[in-house]
Amino acid sequence: MLDIAAAPGSKTTEMSAMMRNTGIIVSNDPSPTRVRGLIGNVDRAGCLNVAVCRMDGLALGKAVAGKCDRVLVDAPCSSEGTIRKSAQALERWSVAAIERFPSIQKRLILAGYLALKPGGVMVYSTCTVAPEENESVVAYLLSRQPEAEAAAAELPGLVMRPGLREWGRKSFPEAVGRCRRIMPQDNDTEPFFMALIRRPT
Repeated sequence: MLDIAAAPGSKTTEMSAMMRNTGIIVSNDPSPTRVRGLIGNVDRAGCLNVAVCRMDGLALGKAVAGKCDRVLVDAPCSSEGTIRKSAQALERWSVAAIERFPSIQKRLILAGYLALKPGGVMVYSTCTVAPEENESVVAYLLSRQPEAEAAAAELPGLVMRPGLREWGRKSFPEAVGRCRRIMPQDNDTEPFFMALIRRPT
């Protein structure tokens, strides 16, 4: 299991618990500051099956190419979804951030896919509603790796909307409609985006 952009580590520690401290989770973050917090949280949670590393995501994806049965790419994003609970998030938000993050996200989703074994599954997720950071990034992966399969995910108890097929002047492939949007007006939650991607056997 690879968590390619893991800090501060809540998803790594949750997955470790779900795996009952068996198997191996490679938990990565490129930032020296953030990786220290990641190590602290992994240690406090008693995660014995987690190996923490600090690498560029694309380099790591190439280093473990074809070796991971599961990959999580919870990508850095403009964090529009956190505005509901944090006035500071609104103060930090900008159109420039939405324009800046997709280049990072595209590198990470491609790296995550390259890390998958045949038959492996990747989740790409963000806490933003911006299609530039969501559907557009998944469409980029599908254009670079046309064999990749987007699958429809379901989470019991949550209303989920399909991914957008159009945004502005852009049209996205039919497979992008299998992505999922969790919207605050449907669930009284923060918004969230998720894509489930399989690498064929």
